[in-house]
Amino acid sequence: MKVNFFLLVAGCVIFSCLTAFSGQESGHGGDSAENLRKPLPVNAVPSGLTELGFKEVNPEPQPAGTETELGFILFSRPATIPVYPNTRPLADERIKSLTVFGTLGEIVSMNFAAYPLKALNNLRVIATELKSNEGVIPSESVDIRLVTYRNVVYPSYRSEKSYRKVPELLEKVDVTSAPEKECRRYWLKIRIPDSAVAGLYSGSVTISSDSSSKTFVLPLTLRLLPFKLLKDPEKHFTAYNYDILMYGASLYKGKSPEWLAKAAHNDWKAMAEFGFNTFPTLTTYYLADSKKIGFPRSPDETINGWMAAGLKGPAPVVFAGSPVLYKALTGKAMGMPHYMLPETPSDEYYKTITRLVVEFDKERQAKGWPEFIYNPLDEVAAESKDFGVKTYKAFKDAGVKTYATKSPMVPDASDYVDVVDAWCDPYYSAPYEKVVSDKKHSYWCYPNYVECAPTHDPLIFCAGGRMVYGYGLWRSGYTMLIPWIWRWGNMDSYLTPAGKGTPACGNQVDDNGEIIPAVYWDCIREGINDYYYVYTLETAVAQRESSGDPECRKLAAQGKSLLQEIWDAVKPQITYENAPWNHEEFDSYRWRMAQLIGQLLKFPAADNNQASSVIIDYKSKPLGSTQKQNHIFYCPAPSALGMMV
Repeated sequence: MKVNFFLLVAGCVIFSCLTAFSGQESGHGGDSAENLRKPLPVNAVPSGLTELGFKEVNPEPQPAGTETELGFILFSRPATIPVYPNTRPLADERIKSLTVFGTLGEIVSMNFAAYPLKALNNLRVIATELKSNEGVIPSESVDIRLVTYRNVVYPSYRSEKSYRKVPELLEKVDVTSAPEKECRRYWLKIRIPDSAVAGLYSGSVTISSDSSSKTFVLPLTLRLLPFKLLKDPEKHFTAYNYDILMYGASLYKGKSPEWLAKAAHNDWKAMAEFGFNTFPTLTTYYLADSKKIGFPRSPDETINGWMAAGLKGPAPVVFAGSPVLYKALTGKAMGMPHYMLPETPSDEYYKTITRLVVEFDKERQAKGWPEFIYNPLDEVAAESKDFGVKTYKAFKDAGVKTYATKSPMVPDASDYVDVVDAWCDPYYSAPYEKVVSDKKHSYWCYPNYVECAPTHDPLIFCAGGRMVYGYGLWRSGYTMLIPWIWRWGNMDSYLTPAGKGTPACGNQVDDNGEIIPAVYWDCIREGINDYYYVYTLETAVAQRESSGDPECRKLAAQGKSLLQEIWDAVKPQITYENAPWNHEEFDSYRWRMAQLIGQLLKFPAADNNQASSVIIDYKSKPLGSTQKQNHIFYCPAPSALGMMV
């Protein structure tokens, strides 16, 4: 039988209650209907497309107790498992409360879904404050979002004849409605203040609709732990991005400068909230009129905005100007997208590149911008190896650093070894031993398959995304995640095939310039926090394993043993798109680490040096193949999940 993990760790079970409460009196007071925020309409499907809908195999749930009177069945499942419109809850997914744990300054998530037994009109969900004996977390810190559906091209972004309705966005709404048997899932994010006092916090959300005279009160419990997560300075998180200020004219035609500025600032703030600590990509071009390398629009305001949001350099910079430069100097067109050449350019061509890069980087230094690391050619084909190597060398001759969007394990990678500073791998292709033993190159990853391609599958995006950014990142030894893409397209392009335009994915922008997060980016954020729990435990262990207190040394040994257990359980994979592991293990491991962190931090540090990203013996067991393989997590017995003292 499946056990609700969070009920165990909360230390208590709070039972829900029903109250006689009119749907019209559910906390919105005198708000008029026109002032209530409603979800955006689901995008219309043009004629000629075939729906490849999600096929539900679960049996039809049977209502029990007061569920018929309420008009819905309330259930929850791990955030990494999608809830489609036609999802049917299993019996052990029904809930009577929600619980979560977190640390000071952390953002933590919970979710629940309503399975309508009849049409629900004006469904409302409202959160209270969370209170403990030590303090209060205001209701404004509980961000409630409705998971909304989009019709998207499916199964791939190049599909032209078929689509699927998928859970895609987290919209801020006051009220919604639901037809019979079409699920409505809610996402609760609690922003824990840095100044909060550790303890057990309780609150609730009320769930009501005009279709029932009763309101359901769902208790919430937050166990706030008395420490902050540490961030590994060796790990960097960012993404490819088309900045709103720099590309707003094409992405958001007709929007005012004021709207663009507001949306851009909200975008930068969202990046920091979702775990970014490094500049997103900047894209440079060859400007034929001025015969210089430059930007389509001055990036000054964008770069200042990133820094104000807490993002730092060095900045990954894509040079997209090769086709224009090649034609300007040779008079011939370059074959795209992978740089196929009708004729080999002369040595003067590469000398021109070096001169242009030198001039451009002098301007960068004069403006006081952080270091730029350049991608001279994106995903250059093996057939264009000679052109690729010489172009990279031309950038290196300018005295700058480069990164290559190429796996270090492909046959032609060896030709680039001396002209590349960072391998930007589409997968975790290189084994851990190779990554940590290579002192000449950095290893980055652009895991596009958990953001936009090749299959628009929420399970890959959510479960695969959390794994890639958390335990998988730790296991890989790679130091930066820079996927395509933070946002692609806009709200009007979800059904645009890639071959005919720009399909939508990622975090979108509403008409008010507010960011509407994508569901999978919140799972990615949780993956980043998984990694920070690992690193916080590693630091606590490394700084106390030489303590003079035997009890402290014993706890440090337990912490190291747990880290070794997790390391051995995370079987290395090139990709984690199949996501066959037990989804509840994400938080099970996190909780076990949290317990030991709290116990270790009661003892003073014997060594204040910065911990390494991996402190266990990674050679203790064979790492196995880096080819795709099943991923199995060890699942501890529920009785082993003791309470933190």
